[in-house]
Amino acid sequence: IMTLDLGARFWINYFRMVGGISGVDEMVVRISDGSRDSNGSLKWREMYRQTGSAPNSTPWSGVSLGTSESGFERLEQVRYLNSQIYTSQAGRAGGYNTGDRIREVQLFGEGYPSEVTLISPMIELPGSVILGRIEWEADLPDSERVDVQIRTRTGDRLVEIVEYYCNGGDLKTETDYNNLPTSFKGPVVNRLQPGGGWSSWSQRYTRSGQIVTSPSPRRFLQIQARLLSTSPDVAASLRSIAVEFLPPVAHRTVAEIWPNTVEPREMSEFALYLKPTFVEHQPGGPPSRRFDEILLDAEPIETLAIADVALGREEDLDRGQPRRLFSASSADVLIDAATGDSLKIFSTDTGTGLRLLLPEKVALQAAGDDTRTYYRVVTEEGEQVPVDGDGRILNELTYLGLPPEEQGDILYFALRGRDADGNPIAEAVEEFAYHSLADSLQGEIRYFRRLVGKGGEFPFDQQGNPLTQAAYNALPRSQQGSIAAAGELVRVRFHASVLLNGTTVDAAIRDSAFPDTYQQVDPGDATALTPGTALSISVPLSNRVVQGVAIAPNPFTPNGDGTNDQAHIRFALGNLNAERTIQVRIFDLAGHSVWSERRQGFGEQVFTWDGRGDDGQLVPPGAYLCKIDADVDAASASHTSKTHLIGVAY
Repeated sequence: IMTLDLGARFWINYFRMVGGISGVDEMVVRISDGSRDSNGSLKWREMYRQTGSAPNSTPWSGVSLGTSESGFERLEQVRYLNSQIYTSQAGRAGGYNTGDRIREVQLFGEGYPSEVTLISPMIELPGSVILGRIEWEADLPDSERVDVQIRTRTGDRLVEIVEYYCNGGDLKTETDYNNLPTSFKGPVVNRLQPGGGWSSWSQRYTRSGQIVTSPSPRRFLQIQARLLSTSPDVAASLRSIAVEFLPPVAHRTVAEIWPNTVEPREMSEFALYLKPTFVEHQPGGPPSRRFDEILLDAEPIETLAIADVALGREEDLDRGQPRRLFSASSADVLIDAATGDSLKIFSTDTGTGLRLLLPEKVALQAAGDDTRTYYRVVTEEGEQVPVDGDGRILNELTYLGLPPEEQGDILYFALRGRDADGNPIAEAVEEFAYHSLADSLQGEIRYFRRLVGKGGEFPFDQQGNPLTQAAYNALPRSQQGSIAAAGELVRVRFHASVLLNGTTVDAAIRDSAFPDTYQQVDPGDATALTPGTALSISVPLSNRVVQGVAIAPNPFTPNGDGTNDQAHIRFALGNLNAERTIQVRIFDLAGHSVWSERRQGFGEQVFTWDGRGDDGQLVPPGAYLCKIDADVDAASASHTSKTHLIGVAY
């Protein structure tokens, strides 16, 4: 079996194999354009079959076809070529001379490649940076037939792969390579590839200038560019790619919202908590700039009404005594009564969110081991840490879910008393000794993950204990990583009406002095004051689509006097997360259509009728039927149509 990867996808219409091809055995040639089936295997198509039509020939008889060649009916897109040889002679199967000696494969085609994938080396980033915009310059001579797709991924660790080759190009193990005579040894190749914890390739960026969506800050960045063409006559060309590096405003910020379950369409009060940590020190890099702007986007919620914004330590907020409290003064300004400082509120360009501008940057909490996190740089491959790839402490279940090569040590601890501050004193013991202890003397069981690759930093010593300032200072300088400081807890209270189950309040932060890029906030456990850990809001599930219909004024008087001249038809579409066709129609009591309006939308809706028919003339006074229809294709949906009476008077 021979499989060739051409490295790109070409337009091919002829192939030739040159060598000692006997014609005794059957040979099948297949091609693949690189597409794969549901199991991840390449999809192949047979393009040529040699039937073994020279029965009197043998590979050693001197009778040989020499070459096998064939043309295709049309140009084919080919990335992989596979040839497989079969024999019907039982005595030859598996024999030393079975099969043909192929010395050369020749492929012929025309035009430009139909796909070329370019992948950058691992780009080491300059310290802790946020990835801003990604921009590129490309030529697309025909956008209907050619395309450029750009993707990114990021990570912290690399694995060094060492490959040993003999002088014939075959890959050898290190042991086999070392046993070869010197004249038989080929090159030794060192390659770097992503280690554990790398993100997947991002979704393609649809236009130059978009913000990089791969996680940051990270230590390494990799860029993928795919140049595609559906015709051999044209091709895209890529001239340059540039990525913007920005200093991060925070090391990381997590947020949660409470309550996370409310009744649909009821005005509810929510508290959004943001817990930032800032880089106070990092080797070779600047500290975090910190932030004074918060962006909230809660689509499809149409209106967020901010009640107040508080900043301080968690215990201060719990006592109702935050360091700063900004209360509502107007729709777009909150005032700190103690200082007179104002917090300004701006609508976003999308119309579905708010931008909060604080009068000062969020502050760091006072220094202490409980407000500082000290990181140790991993310098050796195979070191172990007590957390998973997302930084969560391992337990038995998550440990067993690790790949076997990442399952590290398990440490058992016995309780030996308490120190002067009342904290338990633990001592590492063997597993058998641990299980022999009384339950009251059994301490924690600590699970470790073996790291794949070098790089990254973790807030633990080699025994899995959280680093203290003293332990950090005792590390070799090469292992002293960043120091992260806890920022003040931020609480934003607001009122909103939620209609869609799973509505998420997205949050981002930035330094107003650098307005180009926001840093995304991650959902997580931001405070012990509430049990939430997410930014999504649930409402009880219902199949009702058209909800909460209200018509006002009803009746109305479209006589042009400026009072009650229009009827506002308000309703909401529930359990839809994409736009649907909505139609409001007015009928007279005889069933004749008088007026209609159609639009795309979801969530809260308002239609306005001025009492005129579709012909532009005022309708006669009387009672009319207002019918609301939503075009929903879900079979389980109900109440997709509502009808109400509406009165017209003069």
